[in-house]
Amino acid sequence: RMVVAEPYTPAMVSEMLALLPPGVPVTFPIKAPLLASSWAALKPLLDRREHSLTLWYSKSKMDIPSIQEMWSLLESTEELRDRTFYDLSGFAEFLTAHRQSQE
Repeated sequence: RMVVAEPYTPAMVSEMLALLPPGVPVTFPIKAPLLASSWAALKPLLDRREHSLTLWYSKSKMDIPSIQEMWSLLESTEELRDRTFYDLSGFAEFLTAHRQSQE
């Protein structure tokens, strides 16, 4: 079992992908505070269209700038948009504010 306290590495991602047969839809659970520092390693998880991410964090409420950074990485391109689930305290408040700013 992997315990992640440091950024995800390309080796970790390769190991995750090696366990999956092609065409099987999977959502990879990713510890949200590690997304930005691990993005180069994690991006290949989304190379297959049937894959998605679930960002999670349960220790405390995440601050809006951190959530905004994750949103910008994952929702700003057509290729990645709508392929991430956000299991984060503070995400509903962010999304409400984001939608209001778009009106």
